[in-house]
Amino acid sequence: MKYAFNFLLIFLFCFTLASCGGGDDTVEPTPDPIDNTGGDDGSDDGGGDDGEDDGSDDGGEDDGEDDGTTEDPNPQDGAISPIPETFTHKVVIEEATGTWCGWCPMGTAIMDKYVAEYPNRVYGIAIHGGSPTEPMKNDGMINALDRVYDLAGFPSGLVNRIASPSTRELFIHPDNWSEAIDKQLEKSTTSVGIALESNINEADAIATVQAHVGFGQDVNTSTNYKILIYLIEDGIVSPQQNYLSGDSDFSGGNYNKYYEAPAVIDDYIHNHVAKRAFTSLDGEEIGAENVGEFKKFKKEFQINLTRSDNLTESYVVAVLLQDGSRPSVLNVQKVKLGETKDWD
Repeated sequence: MKYAFNFLLIFLFCFTLASCGGGDDTVEPTPDPIDNTGGDDGSDDGGGDDGEDDGSDDGGEDDGEDDGTTEDPNPQDGAISPIPETFTHKVVIEEATGTWCGWCPMGTAIMDKYVAEYPNRVYGIAIHGGSPTEPMKNDGMINALDRVYDLAGFPSGLVNRIASPSTRELFIHPDNWSEAIDKQLEKSTTSVGIALESNINEADAIATVQAHVGFGQDVNTSTNYKILIYLIEDGIVSPQQNYLSGDSDFSGGNYNKYYEAPAVIDDYIHNHVAKRAFTSLDGEEIGAENVGEFKKFKKEFQINLTRSDNLTESYVVAVLLQDGSRPSVLNVQKVKLGETKDWD
């Protein structure tokens, strides 16, 4: 019995060796997983990697001649063109206002004047609040700006979030807006700009904005940049108190329209109304790695839409901020929701 058992063990050992040895059935090692993350390691040699850097970037044989071609450091990005050397310098007015505020048509008058005269350089944002009965109330925005810039009252406004040349206030009374706006318009170009692509997904009630922040020639790389994006709407009809009505101090000039209007304007059309923001009001960080000549920051932002949004009268206003204890505005861009706005 003992010998039979030993014989069986020897037989099984030989059978196992025959089954596992050599031949076409050898198990191959599992290959490395495929990189589906984009595969851009910063090189563009067009060929295989032999582990050596021969100093060439043309992906072919080095014949000793330089044909003068290099990779474009500033390529076109879909609907957005390459970054220009400079951009148009623009102005934004962020106004604290309300339908209950009888003096607030003063702000509307000055804002409308400049938006009409400089349609591609001056943009308005009317932030409503100050009363629990305000139909377009946005106290969260009002309070956020008040904490940083010291709201002086209604109406008042920030002009590029820079102090008034005469009063040194940040929230400026409409009587002093012209001085502040004209001062900002003296600067015609700047080294930073914004391009916007916006889309509406009505099925999911979502608005999407692809924000491009471009840095041109001689950009200040020591600045910390942020971007703020508002959703605004034109054409909202709601009664407006009007203390300018019949007051001789407002006869003629910028305010005459409201001098001649009734004390309550029932069919008042409110434009530039801030509905919501895609970001916080102090902006979204733009990392230092994205800042440099002809570099770009690009990010997608989304916001939920509501049934009250009039999409045909909705716009996106993007504000580029210089970060600090009281961030100031470096440039602005506006686009109709669902459309694209290139650099300008």
